Amino acid sequence: MTYMWRYISLVPFNVDGNDVSRYGLYRYMEGFVNEKTMAISHDHIPVLFVPGSGGSAKQVRSVASIMMNKTEMTSAPFRMHFYAVDFDEELSFLSGSILNRQRDFVVRAISTIQKMYSRKVVLIGHSLGGTVLHALPAHPRFSISNMGLVIILASPISAPPIVMDEAMVSFYESMQRAWVSRNDELRHVGLVSYSGGSKDFQVPDHLATIHGSHHIVHRPSWSIRGVDTPVDHLCILWCNQLTRHSTRILYDYGIEEVSKDVPRPANALVQEFFHEESHANANGSGSLKDANSKKFYELEFISPYMVYTALLESPCDMSMLFIYPNTLARSATAKESVKVMTIDLPYELSSSVGHIALEGKTGCDFDLTVKPDVFYAWYLLLISNVNVVAQFTFSVLVALTLLEKLKSFDRIRFRSRLGYYINCGIAVLLFRAIPLCLKVCNAALTLVVILLVPVNPYLANAAIALLIALFSQEFLSAKSKEIREKRNTIYLAKYDYLFRKETEELDTGSRSLTETCE
Repeated sequence: MTYMWRYISLVPFNVDGNDVSRYGLYRYMEGFVNEKTMAISHDHIPVLFVPGSGGSAKQVRSVASIMMNKTEMTSAPFRMHFYAVDFDEELSFLSGSILNRQRDFVVRAISTIQKMYSRKVVLIGHSLGGTVLHALPAHPRFSISNMGLVIILASPISAPPIVMDEAMVSFYESMQRAWVSRNDELRHVGLVSYSGGSKDFQVPDHLATIHGSHHIVHRPSWSIRGVDTPVDHLCILWCNQLTRHSTRILYDYGIEEVSKDVPRPANALVQEFFHEESHANANGSGSLKDANSKKFYELEFISPYMVYTALLESPCDMSMLFIYPNTLARSATAKESVKVMTIDLPYELSSSVGHIALEGKTGCDFDLTVKPDVFYAWYLLLISNVNVVAQFTFSVLVALTLLEKLKSFDRIRFRSRLGYYINCGIAVLLFRAIPLCLKVCNAALTLVVILLVPVNPYLANAAIALLIALFSQEFLSAKSKEIREKRNTIYLAKYDYLFRKETEELDTGSRSLTETCE
């Protein structure tokens, strides 16, 4: 958790050409706000934060507070001014058109900030806000020369966590084409992507990077020394260890910008920063009896879904790392006198062999046990494919709901409960399609759905929605007609009863009147 001690203020700024009234741009301030604290000079570097789906401008607080305190307490030769856009907590995951609208605003906000400063704007984004930043090169009005250092937190850039419409697919396709076609123009951009690991159910590690891409430096939180743990989707914003790690990159960038006449590109700075933290030199052999007090064990993954648990017991203070082929490392956590480490392949690697590195005092005894962890493997498989699990669950619920509604109609009868659940399974396997035994008109549409699934799942989903609408409308209209008929019958019976009762009362009254007259 990241704390602060000064009162914060969000000062609004007008964005040139903004046509969305609920969007806004704010400058983050701490303490007193006056002309002196708001002043801008040549050694000030602007930073723009973009929140994700349902986020707000206030989420810039953690990184801004730490960075402002760090530059003030160390008397750094530069200052960073933090700005944040606010989308009124708009749920951008619902449609790609929302992401396009937010990207338009971000481009205008960068242009507005760039007019006030002489240096490039540092970009920081969380979740789909980071995706918006990654998609800036695909915007026709965005100048790539304004792009330098970009830090994104738990941002799905390889694929959306869940596809809601065709606009979302087009947004991602145009983004990936822009990075390929404009690769030479983007060589100077330093892009750092952090992900949360197994605790982030919304954006798994493999969505926060693009396999085979050289313009992204991806670091899961569990692989960073000093963090050594996964974080959830929101915690990645205020996790103090991870935030301090990202501010070290910002600090190095600021020093580079103000101390040199011709600063190095952000990409070179980022590569050097993470090269110093790499574990590439750890691959070797040794013994705890040697002066180095290190020992290495090779571990091979026979399957990309294989997960191991390593247990280290020792009376000495020993450290245990697992070093991946791409120089990432995972640290063990202490559990009483035993150190435990869960080892998996977070994403596709060219090699499936890693090394367990042990380090301790000379002559230290230890007992290392490595065994497969089947339960954790299933857990990682589920959270790494949340979109598939969500769609499957939704399919089951839709199928159960429809079949339950069908069962309530008198003319639709199932022979047994077993047949009911078999039909439910068929509906799920056919991607929310209705079994072919219902009606001829709907059977044709169901066949279209089956043919569309391997070709275009989005059109198939549309056909499924039409199928459900037609089916529901037909039988619900029949049910409503039946209810109206019953209601009319009840009303007629009621009116007939009242009419007979009034007639009897009139007859009784007339007889009484006749008797009185006589």
